[in-house]
Formats: sequence, structure tokens, C-alpha cells
Amino acid sequence: MYDGYGFKVFRSNPNDSLALKSASITCIYEDSDNQLWIGTLNGLNKFVPVKQSFKLYKFYDISKIAELPPGYFPLAAKKYLLLATGVGLYLFDRNGEKATRIPLSQHASAGGTIQVYDYLWQEGSRPVLWVATKKNGLLRLVFEGFKIVDRQTFLLNENKAPSIRTLASKHDTLWIGTSQGLFYLPLKTSVLAPLKWDVKNNFLPPTAFVKKLYFDHQGRLWIGVMRYGLFVRNGRILKKINNNSILSIYQDCFNILWVGTSGSGLLKYPFEKLKFNVYRPFSKSIINTNLNHIWAIWQDRSGLYWLGTNHGIRFFSPLKKRLEIPPKYQKAAKQIGDVQVRMFREDKMGNIWIATLESGLFQIKPDGAIHNFSVHSEAGLRLPFKSVYSLCIDHRQDVWIGLNEGGLSKAVVHNGEVRSILNFKNLNVGPEKKALWVIDIAETVINGISQIWLATWDYGLIKLNPQNGKITVFNTNNAPHLLSNYILSLHVSSFDSRPVLWLGTYGGGLTKFDLTDFSFTTYTEKDGLANMVVYAILEDDNHHIWLSTNKGLSRFNPATQQFTNYAVCDGLQSEEFNLNAAFKDADGRLFFGGVNGLNYFMPGEVINAIPPKIDICKVSVFGKSKKEVLYAPFIQPLKFDHSFNSFEIEFVALHYLSPQKHKYVYQMEGWGNNWIDAGKNRKVTFLNLNPGKYVFKVKACNGDGVWAKRAASIQIIVAPPFWKTGWAIIFYIFGIGLLLFYLHRRRLAQEIKIARVKEQERLQTRQEIDEDLHNEIGGNVYKIIQACKHILRSDKPEYLELLIAIKKILDWAVNLEYGIKELFWEVKAKSCTLEDLIITLKLNADLIFEEDRYDLQLLNEIQDSLQRPIPLKLRQTITSIFKEGMTNILKHSTDCKNIILSLRNTEDDLLEIILTDDGAGFDVTGNFSGKGLKSMINKAKKVNGQLTITSCRNYGTTLIFRVKLP
Repeated sequence: MYDGYGFKVFRSNPNDSLALKSASITCIYEDSDNQLWIGTLNGLNKFVPVKQSFKLYKFYDISKIAELPPGYFPLAAKKYLLLATGVGLYLFDRNGEKATRIPLSQHASAGGTIQVYDYLWQEGSRPVLWVATKKNGLLRLVFEGFKIVDRQTFLLNENKAPSIRTLASKHDTLWIGTSQGLFYLPLKTSVLAPLKWDVKNNFLPPTAFVKKLYFDHQGRLWIGVMRYGLFVRNGRILKKINNNSILSIYQDCFNILWVGTSGSGLLKYPFEKLKFNVYRPFSKSIINTNLNHIWAIWQDRSGLYWLGTNHGIRFFSPLKKRLEIPPKYQKAAKQIGDVQVRMFREDKMGNIWIATLESGLFQIKPDGAIHNFSVHSEAGLRLPFKSVYSLCIDHRQDVWIGLNEGGLSKAVVHNGEVRSILNFKNLNVGPEKKALWVIDIAETVINGISQIWLATWDYGLIKLNPQNGKITVFNTNNAPHLLSNYILSLHVSSFDSRPVLWLGTYGGGLTKFDLTDFSFTTYTEKDGLANMVVYAILEDDNHHIWLSTNKGLSRFNPATQQFTNYAVCDGLQSEEFNLNAAFKDADGRLFFGGVNGLNYFMPGEVINAIPPKIDICKVSVFGKSKKEVLYAPFIQPLKFDHSFNSFEIEFVALHYLSPQKHKYVYQMEGWGNNWIDAGKNRKVTFLNLNPGKYVFKVKACNGDGVWAKRAASIQIIVAPPFWKTGWAIIFYIFGIGLLLFYLHRRRLAQEIKIARVKEQERLQTRQEIDEDLHNEIGGNVYKIIQACKHILRSDKPEYLELLIAIKKILDWAVNLEYGIKELFWEVKAKSCTLEDLIITLKLNADLIFEEDRYDLQLLNEIQDSLQRPIPLKLRQTITSIFKEGMTNILKHSTDCKNIILSLRNTEDDLLEIILTDDGAGFDVTGNFSGKGLKSMINKAKKVNGQLTITSCRNYGTTLIFRVKLP
């Protein structure tokens, strides 16, 4: 059994009743119920997948197993199997497990001992069965129900009837493979005739032993011949595939052909991979030489393809492959000679420009005339170095020339003629002022401004302004996301309507350079890139970026940021490609040159659009000291005791084209709802799952990122322990009910106690409000009384003085109203900060000391923690204390002029507020008299604060309040 990753072998064991009874397997059949049947020399075996075992039914030499066609036997199709055996044809009842022989001869009701190799049902109004026999020719049986109403025998050779081994039918023609050649029988005429072999350069005698015939999904006839190999017939064309002795042929749902051989094992023909076409200029049998290196590809305006090799130029056609050198280019090809050709470019005049190593630059005109520019050319047309690596034709049709350690040159061209060659010696930008090795060149024209970009070896990316010669260097020192200074290839593109320059590097992966904001983004092997060496870059018509590397090709989707990689197993010429050997032709076909030839393909055709089929094949369950293994198909849901709560689930994506590239994601509903990327891992483990219901789901994609639409799933139930069962829960509910009743009684008692405490708190709050009203209202009332007395003491108050007094009375009344409002705001407020406290203290101070004779200063030293929250109770208490302190200054320090209010906090979260005046002061050695001072001290204690009052006659009074901030 093969799943794309490896084989599991089921061997015969005569001592094991559940094992195969014969090692000689002759045929395999899967019925409509997905039951697998195995035919052997010793009988019929039924595979039991859950136990990975077999059940034997005794027959002799089974060569074919199949169900009855449902169109002819609708009631019996799923009940019976038709078996071709060494002693005749049998109907096998799968339900009753009994067999009935079908009489093949009119002279023997039991059917004789006719050995049957193959059979085939013919489409028509009545069931017609064609039977291939060993010695009795080809039989035609006509059925009505299970009764044979007509028989006909076809003898292929009257002298000696050949053994008929295989049958196949297509388009009203029956094909018959025998031990003496291939025959065909048109069903409309029933005239049997041999097929005459016509195999050019392949010897095949007309009496070859045809072992197997098979029509694939594309309608091609595959012919397996003993000793002579595998052939395919498409129309009238017969082509030889290999030289093996063929025993069996099968094509799966992914269009992969599987061929069983005698002596050469199992052969796999994934024809899809041939969409990566390969061309080698020289014999493909030559190994370990540099003959098949492809360094440059170009398609000129006439449609002719040019190839640059280690031995000059070659010409190529995707249809005819190798072409002879066109006559008009024979002289040019001879003059270029046996040198390495590194790059082609074509200008608007149709001139082909060719970069070579050792021989400089060549220009081939449309009529075949050739010009060479090298170190030996005349002054003004001379190159400073003989090896040219890169070319770029700008929008003015001038040719930029990148040299190997020779820097940069430019051929000034007018109407296809080179006027002069300029050498840019000022590009010696390295620390040692060495000449640059310019590996690739590109031009961008943005907003009408042309810029020349140079990919260099060891000096990073260089931008050259051709108008003024100014250069800008981007390297690993000033572009941190650029991982390498060895730039191998450039490609100008547009991503999300933004100009982008793609950089292929040596050792630094792929880099995207945004030409709008000059940002670099690098993609490496960790992101899915095949290799960190990127030789060439192309963009297809769907804006996917194709990269040739040291480890195959990579396709990058900029929209999804996903890479898809291709290797030799997908049809590549080699895993290693060559520097800048890439081209996109007018049809969108991509070309990449490598060390062993050329790959060319249409990007849409190499993408495998068939998703894999996903299957959960094994579940291993672990307990404390036991392990149980279950195999598909599973009887869902899988139920386990709570002690079996750890699982290892194995799954596989069934697609055999490139199974090593499959990727998986999984989800375990009930454990986590997110899809988890498993990469290429085909096993996942869950440890110590809680009792409950779980659904495991897994999806897979093929090597081209095409995901299966449906996920495979399996339901798992972990039963709870007895203390979590329904009866246990009922007991718990009853016990909890009793506990809740007890707690309810206890809560009622606590509520009564809490109500009493709240009543005490309410009385205390009323007392505090009384004290606040005394301090707030008393001070303002005192002012009003004093003002009124002043008016009354005046014998003849002037009109102006009376207005001033009345104004003060109104101000104090307003202050009284504000104090009452603020008192209610404090009661309603829910939170405050140190900044709120400072604002309140400043406002109160301005209102109390509004007369001009007071110089009031506020010193705030807590700027860094203004937004620190403080309890509302603390703010109310501080405000109340210092309001009363300010009011006392106003009442008793009549000669006071300077008042300072300062706030600061220490590193140990201690808040300190100081109120200082320079009034008359008083004696603090005796007991404080009056309700105000005692109230202030008591309020400070209630918030765990400390209020210190210092005073000296004629030196003023100081109030210091300290409290630890929470």
C-alpha cells in the first residue's frame, strides 16, 4: 500500500489466520462500497481495514475481479462480483459469500475448466460479455438476466489458438492482446484482424506477447508487451516508452500512469511534469560537461529565438527545438566564434546587441552585418575591459554596458550607429577604489526622470543619474533590510501601482525595493524561497515573480506573500541555473537557462490545479499504560474512556505528482477554533484532552498551493469520569441546594448587621457635613456681618464707598453659593486626581484672598504625577482642612500680607501640603481653643494623615499636612 510517502507491505503468513495466504498477487479491485478485494493464486482475499487483516475465500488463480455493470443488473450490481479464474468464470455473492460458476461452453453445464484471463462488458441494448481465455479463443456471451441466451467464439488462429491475455474497448472497437500479437475487432462488423506494427527504429515482431491493454483518460491506448516494453498509440501514431516487460497498467485520478513490470518494479509516469519543457543544445547523454550551459535567451522581432552558450550563439524554436543557423547570420555566428555569450538585447532599429566574455560587445544588424567593440577598437569606440556581463538599452536607445571589473560604459547610438563609447571612471566607489563588476543593469523612468540602476558584486545597488552623473549607493551599511552586497539580477515591476525594483542576490535571497519610499523588504528561505542565491527574475502575466536559484525555480505571489518551489522531479533541467539567463517571450512563455540546458514553459500550464484528496489514516490513543491503534475507515464517533485522553492522528494527502511538497493545516473543534499550520508534518498529537466532544479536521494543498475544498474530519468523544456523570451532577445539585439555603440564612443575618453599620455611617456623614457647613458658610457669613458693621459705623459714608461695600457683600454671597455647590459636588463625585486637588485648592485660595493686600503664591512641585488618582475622601478632607486654614488667616491674621501654598511628593509616595502666612501668629503651647483647629486635626487623622501647626507671635503661622498616597 503506497500513500505517496512510503510503502506498507502486507505479507503472507500461513500461521496467521488474518494474514494473506499467498504472496502471489494477481489483481486488486475496489468495489462501489470502497471494499478492497485481492486476487491471488490461492484465492480471493477481502481486506478488513479496521483490523488491517484479510479474509480468505478459496478459488484458483484469480486474474480479474469486477462488479456487474449496474445498467444491466441494477438489483444485483452491488451484490455480486464477477471473478475470472484459472478454472472458469464465477459469480460471487458478497452477502451470502457463495460462488456460482457461469457455464462458458454449450457442451458442459459446469463450464469445463476453461482458464479465463480477462473479460469486458460491451455497451448495448443487452448485456454482452467478452471473455478472454487461454486456449478457447475469444468468447462472446449474450445475457438476459443471469441466463446466457447466445454464445459466439472467435478463433484468432485456426492452426494454433493464441492465448488471449487482455481486452480493451473504445469507440466501438474491441482491442485484443494475445500471446501472438495485437488484434482488433470492429463491433459493428465483427471482422477480426491483426494490427500491423509500425514502429520506426524500434524492432517489434508481429507476434509479440501483449500482456496488458489500457485506455487512459485522454483516450490513448497503452500497450504492455513482454520483453519489448511499453507503447502508447495515439490515433495512428505508435510510440515506444521503455524496454521493460509490462504486466499491468493503471492511471489514477491525478492522470499519473502506473506501470507494473517484470524485474523492474513499479514505474510512475507523471505526465503533468512534462509541461516544464527541456532543451539541450548538445546530446543529453553528455554528463559533467559545460556544453549544455545556457547563459542568455532572446526572441527577436521576427520571432527567432537566440541562445547564448559556452560555445557561441545557437538558435532555437519551442516547436522544432534546435534550428540551423539562418543563412544571413552564419557569418556573424562564425565571427563571434566559440566564446561564452552572456546577454542579448535588441533596439528599436532591430539591431541585436550581444555581450560576450573575452571578446567584448557585438552588434548584429538586421541584414546580418556585424560590428565588434572591444579593447582593440579604435579610440572613442574602445571598451576598457574585454569581458561584458550585462547590457541595457535605455529610452534614448543608448546602450549601457556592464563590465567584469571594468566598471560601466555607455555606447552613444544614433539611428542604429555607435557614435562613441563613454567610460564612467568615476564609479570607483569601493574603499580601495577598485573598478566595479557590473552584473546587471536596469533603467527606470518615473515622472519623466531617467535613472540607471546597477547590480554590482560586493558594492551593492548603485543608482546613477545619467543627466548629471550623480551616484547613490545602497548597501548593507545604509539599507539594513538588504542582506547582501552581491546583487546578481534586477527586475523593474509595479506592485500595487507603486514602482518596484526586485533584486536577486547572492546569499541574501530576494529583495523588494520600493522606489516610492526607498524601503527594502527581503524574502529568504524562512519565508519559503527555494534558495538564498537568486540568479534571474521574471514576471508573468499574472504578476507572479519567477526566480531561478541554486535549488530550482521559485514562484512568488506578491499578493499572498507565498512561494511555490519546483525541482528536478518537476521536470527542471537541473537544480542549478545560470546568472541572468532568463527571458519572457511575446506569448508570455518563460525561459530559464541552467547548467544542463534550457527550461521553457507557459506559467499557467505548470501549475497543478488538481487538489489532493485528504485522508485520516490512523488514530493512536494513549492511556496511562495502554495504547490502542485504530485504522480507517473509522466508525464515528470514536468514543473513549476518560483515561484514554491523548491522541496521535496521522493523515495523508493523496496526490502522487509531488507528494513531498504537500502542506497541511488542521483544527480541533472543542480544543481550539483556529486553523493551525502543520507544514509538511503528517502527524499531530493532542495530550490530556478534557472530557468532551471534539471534531478533528485537516486540509491539504498540493505543491502549487491549490487547497482541497473539503477537509477530512473525525469526531472524537472523551467520556467523563464517574464523578462527572449525570447522576453525580444531580447529587452535586442537591448538595449545592442545601449549601445555598444555609448561605441564604447566613446572608440575611449579615444584611441586618450591614444595615446597622450603614446607619452609623449615615449619622457620621451628617456630622461631617455639619462641620463642613460650619467652616464654609461660617466664614462667608462672618464677612457679610463685618461688611454690614462697617457700613453702619460710617457716619456719612460716601456713595462710592457704599457701592464697594455692597459689591463685597455680593461677592461673599456668591462665594457662599459656590461653597454650597462644591460641597454637593464632592458628595456626588466618584474619582479625582492630584491635578483636581490642586485646582480646587487654588480656586478656594483665590476666592478667599481676593483683596489686593494679599500676595498669594502657589508652588506646585508634583508636575510628573498630576494624573495620579487619589481617593475622593482624601480630596474632600484636604480641601476642607485648608479651606478652614485659609479662613482662619483671613479672620485672625489681619496684618498678613504674604501667603504661600506649596505641594510636593517624595519618592516614598508621601504627599506634603504646606500653608504659610506672615501674620501675627499665636501661642501654640497651650490647648487649642475653638471648634475649627480641633476639627482640622481630627479630619487629618481620619484619612491616616498628620496635620502639624506651628506658629510664633509676630512671625506667622504654618500648617503642614502629610499623608501616604495609596
